[in-house]
Amino acid sequence: MTGGIISRNYAGGNGTNNGGGGVYVASSGIFQMAGGTVYGNENSLKESLRNNIESTASGAALYNDGTAQYGTFDSNWILMDADTIPLTGNFRNTSFTVRNGRLRSP
Repeated sequence: MTGGIISRNYAGGNGTNNGGGGVYVASSGIFQMAGGTVYGNENSLKESLRNNIESTASGAALYNDGTAQYGTFDSNWILMDADTIPLTGNFRNTSFTVRNGRLRSP
């Protein structure tokens, strides 16, 4: 992801690997981000921006069973200076923004 916004999505809570209202990274999957915003479900957000999940699910912003990284891309679209997106276990409910390869709050 090099820019833009991920918002207004919903993930249910039935079965296994429940979550990923904004982004779901499957086992062996890779999500790389150099810019943009992935919204979570904080009450402080406008409801129209929130990614939501069922009460039995996790990861309104991101659910990760693979690799979730941020950094900058080189000219061959290889992620450079990569770091892992901070999670609680394997999920994140709060919004996050990456600008110029750096993690920031939205």
